[in-house]
Amino acid sequence: ALIEIYKLFYKEDPDFSSKDINVKVQTMMSILAGFNVTLDCDYSFSLMTKLKMPVSLKLEEMVKKMYPFGVVSEVEDNVKLAEEPKKIIEIVGDSVRDAIHDEEDINETLITISKVIHASRYNLSSDADISEIAEFTNRSVDDVEASVQLVKCIEHKINKEN
Repeated sequence: ALIEIYKLFYKEDPDFSSKDINVKVQTMMSILAGFNVTLDCDYSFSLMTKLKMPVSLKLEEMVKKMYPFGVVSEVEDNVKLAEEPKKIIEIVGDSVRDAIHDEEDINETLITISKVIHASRYNLSSDADISEIAEFTNRSVDDVEASVQLVKCIEHKINKEN
């Protein structure tokens, strides 16, 4: 399921030998959790690193186990995702990829979006403003503002679909 979600989200095959794979999987699943798309297994995100990036040890374990597979383009027992989460994954993935302007900043952008969604959902009060979120996530007000706008835009697209 994780591989299918990855392919839908990033529109590419996952490379489990890549140094960036853990950040890409963690941020993707953390962002998707903000839109109620999760895997069946029990993994929860906590702000463990000094970066305050949401991290799931369970996901990290899954990614490490797949390291020997390198690039995965084909899965034998393909998991069929239900239509609704599939649509949400595509909408969120497309929107996030559109928001990334520079290939070199992809991880930073993913981390920022992930941190902003997580902080505003779980760490701060629901009426926290942009500057409070920026201070908590250690991101610039402009970056937080862009992430908040992106989330609103994604929510609008998802609501339009349903």
